[in-house]
Amino acid sequence: MKKSIRTIMRKLGCVVLATALIFSCACSRRTSKTRTSRETNEPKETTEETTDDTTDETTDDTTADTTDDTTADTTDDTTADDTTKDTTPSSTAAPSGESAKILHDLDEKLFKESFSDIIDLEFTLDHPENLGIEWPEQGLECWSEEDDENDKKEVEEIEKELAKINVDDLSLEDKMLYETIKADIEFSKRGEKFEYMTATLNSLTGVQTELPLLFATLQIEDVESAERYIKMLRDTYPYFESLLKYEQKRAELGNSLPDKYLENIADSCVAVYKDHDGNYLFTTFDEKINALDIDQAEKTRLIDENKKALEEAFFPAYQMLEKGIKDLYGTAKTQGHLCELKDGKEFYEYYFQLRSGTSLTVEEAIKILEDKIDSTTKEMTQLVFKMTPQEQQQIMSNQSDEYTTGSFEKDIEFCKDKIKTDFPALPDHEYYTFHVPKEMSENFSPAAYMTTQLDNLKKNQLLLNDNSTGLGDMIPTVAHEAYPGHLYEAVYHIAHLNNYYQKTGGSTAYKEGWSTYCENYIMGLTDYSQNIYRYFKLNKDLVNYYIHARVDIGIHYEDWSYDDVVKYLTPLFGGQASEAAEFFYDMDVEIPCYITPYCFGNMNCTQIINDAIKNNPDVSVDKIHAAYLNMGPSNFDLLSKYMQLYVDEQK
Repeated sequence: MKKSIRTIMRKLGCVVLATALIFSCACSRRTSKTRTSRETNEPKETTEETTDDTTDETTDDTTADTTDDTTADTTDDTTADDTTKDTTPSSTAAPSGESAKILHDLDEKLFKESFSDIIDLEFTLDHPENLGIEWPEQGLECWSEEDDENDKKEVEEIEKELAKINVDDLSLEDKMLYETIKADIEFSKRGEKFEYMTATLNSLTGVQTELPLLFATLQIEDVESAERYIKMLRDTYPYFESLLKYEQKRAELGNSLPDKYLENIADSCVAVYKDHDGNYLFTTFDEKINALDIDQAEKTRLIDENKKALEEAFFPAYQMLEKGIKDLYGTAKTQGHLCELKDGKEFYEYYFQLRSGTSLTVEEAIKILEDKIDSTTKEMTQLVFKMTPQEQQQIMSNQSDEYTTGSFEKDIEFCKDKIKTDFPALPDHEYYTFHVPKEMSENFSPAAYMTTQLDNLKKNQLLLNDNSTGLGDMIPTVAHEAYPGHLYEAVYHIAHLNNYYQKTGGSTAYKEGWSTYCENYIMGLTDYSQNIYRYFKLNKDLVNYYIHARVDIGIHYEDWSYDDVVKYLTPLFGGQASEAAEFFYDMDVEIPCYITPYCFGNMNCTQIINDAIKNNPDVSVDKIHAAYLNMGPSNFDLLSKYMQLYVDEQK
């Protein structure tokens, strides 16, 4: 399924992170409807960082000091292994001409024609009229069986336009854009044979779990935006009906999930509609309307319309979806392993490459992961012998340090100060803080970054969970979500990239690769014990990334049963192997390749930047970071291919 609501949620990064057992999993932007690419086929994920009660993160890289940030910020309480393979492109000329015009006309066309529903446009532009874009009629675009055929036709049209371009006539920046679009189109065509292979609903990151928070965080600034909001609420019912039709089609083909996982999805629907009197979707809307400078009669009308939309459409949509999912009980023909499906192993390798942002074969990925598991285990052992007795005792007690200067706002200022040397400056921008409703706080991370609109850098939105148990580790969280992580990257790309395709695109692997790199980089600049931080970081990488990703491959490519997972984990987890296996198995069956983008995004981003630092000792770290960001979101093969050329431009 390639509908905009799914890409919107990926773009926003408004992740709900569920915690389970002793493990945590790193959770994590909108793409054109025509962009059937490495981005559009991905399931929703977020830019949310791991909440980890037992493991912490450090870096596979070098550290130094980081961005001059000339921001106008407002905390508004109301305020790896080298896995790339391509060769380096030859020309770095920067001409303009017919080829560049064709490319940018295509880029603009894809962008303007991509808005098929209100929610997509709301999160992308503040004033679409300035670009001649009208508000769509649909609040949420429904899925239909004709979508894939329409997408194929659009892909063919894009290919025809790309064929008119002489790549040698393009500037370096335009070559990167051209190759990124071309690679996405070629990748999309490979996937045309795979239909109904993965679910659009799941109990952790599914559309139905994220939509309420999306609505709660939408800004309402006038009567028109309030009426658009209410339209979106009312369109939830037909939208969910279309998602249910998709899942029913999967069931007809024998591709449905086993009942255990369908039950989890049904329960997630109940969690939204049950006892909804006083739900935050009532109260947050009321607060936004009462803050508007409009007459009281209009306020009353809008508040009443919102209440009707919730009671007549939104909450009933969840009841309908719950019933529809329950009607699918007993339809599964497999254990939920992708390799059990027709062409399942071939699809898994395709999906793995989509999620990892690489061209790795599964066998190559297995080798990388097993090497990482071995080397990380050895490094952790060696690190313990280098520790002081006090540090060793702390490790034995499984107690990491607390990483905070005392408050969310202070930690933001701390990170902004740390990046002044080693990261390029940002243009003026602002952010405001949305406090996560108490109803959602239990399964939400300490903080997350949402997004900002392309034409208004004053609307960066950070989500803060005041009830989180992870508030004591806010420095790495802020580095990941804000500076120099997701917020910084979004603002930088909007300010510096010359095209819409990359400004509004970017796979989960690209985005999480950058943010985990930044998180680790900043922590390397602190005065906290680096031995303690690195130990828990290595432990987190080992468990949450390398082992988890290996188990996912085992289940979906090698047909590992639960017992096979226990057997694999026993040498690593000992007496906790069964508990670990249950966590990994259930998550991976319900959400294939869930951890893949975090694992391989982290490895590849870190490797590319560290190689550039090592190979260019005469170039300052801030210019290395600028070079990486200036390439824009793309797959890691292209990022590796172009990195040195972009570094050369910084000299």
